[in-house]
Amino acid sequence: TYSKSALCKTKKLKTDVDVLPRTDVRWMSECGIIDTFILMGPSPFDVFSQYAKLTGRQALPPLFALGHHQCRYSYRDENDVKQVDAGFDVNDIPYDAIWLDIDHTEGKRYFTWDKTKFPCPQEMQEHLRANGRKLVVISDPHIKVDKKYPFYCEAKSKKYFVMDKNGEVYQGYCWPGASAYLDFTNSVVRNWYANKHGL
Repeated sequence: TYSKSALCKTKKLKTDVDVLPRTDVRWMSECGIIDTFILMGPSPFDVFSQYAKLTGRQALPPLFALGHHQCRYSYRDENDVKQVDAGFDVNDIPYDAIWLDIDHTEGKRYFTWDKTKFPCPQEMQEHLRANGRKLVVISDPHIKVDKKYPFYCEAKSKKYFVMDKNGEVYQGYCWPGASAYLDFTNSVVRNWYANKHGL
């Protein structure tokens, strides 16, 4: 027989005598105690509810984040953003947020604006807001290695980057070129980075 659950149709477990089969589980640890949480359900809804009681409920995202988003690799400048925004209105296409890729920054340095292409970012945001839309700027986890970039210099001086086996800042390569990566396993780094997003 099958369950009529809204989430999925699952075959009911049955044996010849209509009892669940016995399952033996063996846990081993090479070092230390294993903390185990078994969520008994019995339904998927119950398991999610039990998990939420254990870990806390997920915060709801802002409403606009659930809406329609416009994003492409890059926009040339503020005028390009305004033209795309107007094009949605002309064609009666709803959208809630427009995303800017790394090219809005000065020299591919996050938390900066290219002063030539985007000289008035606040006015651009206010223009979008007047139409009920949001502006989202990309912020990737790699940080341009640049001794003239205050964000990089501050993170390096505070030892907030992932280090290599020799205790040096680990470097990879991404959109800005040579890049360092913040150590998000450190709560101090997470808080510092979160505060960089404040107004």
